[in-house]
Amino acid sequence: PQRLRLNPWRPQDPPWLDLDAALADLPFNFRARRHHQWMFGMAADFGFWPDPFGLVAVAFTHELPDVYELFSWKATKVDTDAQGVYMKGLFDALPNVVSFVGDTAGKEKTERWSERHAVQFDIAEKRDKNALEELLANDIRQGHYHFREGSPLLTEMRHLVYLPSKKPGAT
Repeated sequence: PQRLRLNPWRPQDPPWLDLDAALADLPFNFRARRHHQWMFGMAADFGFWPDPFGLVAVAFTHELPDVYELFSWKATKVDTDAQGVYMKGLFDALPNVVSFVGDTAGKEKTERWSERHAVQFDIAEKRDKNALEELLANDIRQGHYHFREGSPLLTEMRHLVYLPSKKPGAT
């Protein structure tokens, strides 16, 4: 399960990541008798109200074909300064972030976001969204993506429906 602790920055927001517990939940390499060499990816979805601001962190390694949700979190009415605190706090807490993507809701200029929040991220490419959704759906079906119990990400994804569609005129 996703173990959380009191939110360190804004107690009125949902509880925050217990990083030590989350890292301890990742699979151990019993064959080599050591921890896997984990890398981490982060994603931010910028919203305020009614759409929430959300953060996701995943763990992966070259040693396994699977991706593990480390943490997901969302809250409404989180102002941009607090969003920056959350992003930087998560980024700084993770030992090896190799990818950080932000969905800026169509705001193409990220230089000011990056300057203000003191964290660099890549803009999520909407044109690749369908392909990435299909790949993720396949990974989930194949058992290669592991959600945490009580995951806000999984709850959110359960409300999304991805159905194949025929092109007009196709039989």
